[in-house]
Amino acid sequence: MLHEPTTVEDAIEFHFRGGDAPPGWVMRSSLMALGQHAREETGRSLLTGELEEEPKSGSWLGATAYLILLDQIGKSLKPLDAPNPAGPSPVERALQMWSDVNRQEQYVMSALRNALAHDFALSNLNKNNPAYQHRFTLDRHPSRLVEFPAEPWSGNYPSNRPDVTTVSLRVLGDLVEGVVAKVERESRSGNVEITLAGGPTELIYRYGIVHRE
Repeated sequence: MLHEPTTVEDAIEFHFRGGDAPPGWVMRSSLMALGQHAREETGRSLLTGELEEEPKSGSWLGATAYLILLDQIGKSLKPLDAPNPAGPSPVERALQMWSDVNRQEQYVMSALRNALAHDFALSNLNKNNPAYQHRFTLDRHPSRLVEFPAEPWSGNYPSNRPDVTTVSLRVLGDLVEGVVAKVERESRSGNVEITLAGGPTELIYRYGIVHRE
């Protein structure tokens, strides 16, 4: 029942806007579903992504959806003529290709994605690479994405030291909304390529969703 892509452009079009389904059914991508759920959870307009209910912008579930969305973009889509990014994680690759977030903040976003998506917790232990090792507190600061601690977290869970990394989920939502808008805008100009090994077919079948209304 899924949409059969004929070209790269056709597959990307479906990825962002869905396809025609039989009566009583919906055909769309998980990128579209993630965007909808993230906006619902964080008090944003379902049509534009603009923040409408500020107190809801600190939703952990909404932030998790936004971080998974970044992960998916980093795995599957890149600017047509851009070099391959250096980031080892899809979240880092997405931010390198589609935002101006600095390298240290990329590490933090990857660590937060792991903490929330794996355990729905506020710590990410990584003894092999301290750049990814953080324990977090989350707020709704209007303009600052990350506030780094006075000293890096050692990995000691009951630590009472000043080693907590603070992330604004409100700014995170703004960031990911901007990334998605940029990818969609560039896709309309034919400036986006699919990086999945299976090309357009994998993009459709890996991330396509068919469900009842």
